[in-house]
Amino acid sequence: MWSQRYEALAKAKGVQARVLGRPDSPGFLNITVPNKTAGKDVPDLMNMARAVIAEADAVDESPESSESPEAMVLEWWKRQRS
Repeated sequence: MWSQRYEALAKAKGVQARVLGRPDSPGFLNITVPNKTAGKDVPDLMNMARAVIAEADAVDESPESSESPEAMVLEWWKRQRS
């Protein structure tokens, strides 16, 4: 579930990222850095991908998260996949 939440949030923020791995083992993030990305912009892209981790974690931890933009993205994403 966390990986789906992360991927939905990353997509909403324009970060090309996927969570890879199996459910019974630790996963890892695969971040795609487009070739056209300027070298000076790569750290910002990586920082954004890292920040999405905290946002994905916070969706379940915050009581008001059901109305947060992140939660709304997750709900929208679930409907798209159904």
